[in-house]
Amino acid sequence: MYSISQSNEMLLNELKDVAEAMNIRGFRRMNKQELVYRILDEQAVAKKQQEDPSPERIETSLYKADKKFNGQDDPAEKAAQKPAPKSREPEAKPATIREPEKLHLK
Repeated sequence: MYSISQSNEMLLNELKDVAEAMNIRGFRRMNKQELVYRILDEQAVAKKQQEDPSPERIETSLYKADKKFNGQDDPAEKAAQKPAPKSREPEAKPATIREPEKLHLK
């Protein structure tokens, strides 16, 4: 198990190696701080599963909370919040009635 101080001292490539060994998805796109917290979070999840094993995977809520705290939204949540796409049919425009032109004969 790695502590936060040990993780912070590691190089990015070392953290990526650890993340790969822990089967953390998307670790290649993460920066150092994200990797540190994700590794710590996965360690906590693994420890919790050893203490109380259950068939369901425990959510990594600490990682999600950290992302929201740093102003980064979860892409899955963003997709769920997007409004439905508008239909491609053109909107019907209201008909305008024009007055007939008057002929002025002299």
